[in-house]
Amino acid sequence: MCTELLRALPDYWLATVTTLLAFFTLWLVIESKDAARKQLGVNTWLHFIERWDSPQMRGERKKLAQAILREESNYDSDPVLDLLEQISTAYLDNCLGKKLTYSSFSHDAEHWLFILKGRIHNLRTSMSDESVYEDLENMVLAIRKGHPKDPPVTGPGAHEYLDGEATL
Repeated sequence: MCTELLRALPDYWLATVTTLLAFFTLWLVIESKDAARKQLGVNTWLHFIERWDSPQMRGERKKLAQAILREESNYDSDPVLDLLEQISTAYLDNCLGKKLTYSSFSHDAEHWLFILKGRIHNLRTSMSDESVYEDLENMVLAIRKGHPKDPPVTGPGAHEYLDGEATL
């Protein structure tokens, strides 16, 4: 009986070590996947930061803010809204970190959405498509829900924001 126990012991230890290695490998796979997802989110965030702060986009934002402040009726809001919509889509698809997006884009997204609300409504009506810039709205709503103590954008706050954008 002792001999059988001694013969079985190495197989038991081998099975135990193999099982532990399998669990450790599974844990490493899960950790690697999470780390890769986080890194992709940071890289995506950096890409959007670079685009938002690029000379071309700053020029678009400045031109748009100046046109709105001059109360022009014919202005191009597409470059600004399209980039914010792309950021919002990435945010809603969990390709951007919530904290990174909040700290970098929530202020701008909320202000531009408030300022261009009528323009977005007209686009939806003319295109018969209620989903136009829907991700932008949904991202702003999600961020507001996550940060209820942040004051909402008001008319005077929006005008002040436009003043700042007009001087970029």
